[in-house]
Amino acid sequence: MADPGVRLYPRVKHINFLKGQSMLVKGLFVKMESMENTSERLQVIRKMLDIAKSDAPWVWGFHPKNFGLYHKWVFNAKPHTMANNTIKYLRIDPMSREAKRFAWNQPHYWPLLIFAGIIFIASLPVIISVMQKKKTSVV
Repeated sequence: MADPGVRLYPRVKHINFLKGQSMLVKGLFVKMESMENTSERLQVIRKMLDIAKSDAPWVWGFHPKNFGLYHKWVFNAKPHTMANNTIKYLRIDPMSREAKRFAWNQPHYWPLLIFAGIIFIASLPVIISVMQKKKTSVV
């Protein structure tokens, strides 16, 4: 299998993507590059990784935090950073959902009473003026 780095960097013989400045890592990389794929090569790679981790030119590991808030009647729901099409895997308990919806969504009649009172108070001057016109027109 051809090395993809040869096409990307044709003039560079050794491609070290760690970007570290350790001469020990560079020497191990050159040694590892010419080795066969054996357990000795794996030991060299692990030693290079240990040196790179101790030097820490990169931040090792990426652990994003995700959370989701779901109702008790929703199952199989987990937040996912890669896929937004997880709705097909959701399972819903319709009985529990209906019970909670009924408990949480009781109608409130007081806004209607307040609205009717405001309409009555706003129309009171009209009612009074109509009644006064009827009194004066009758006499």
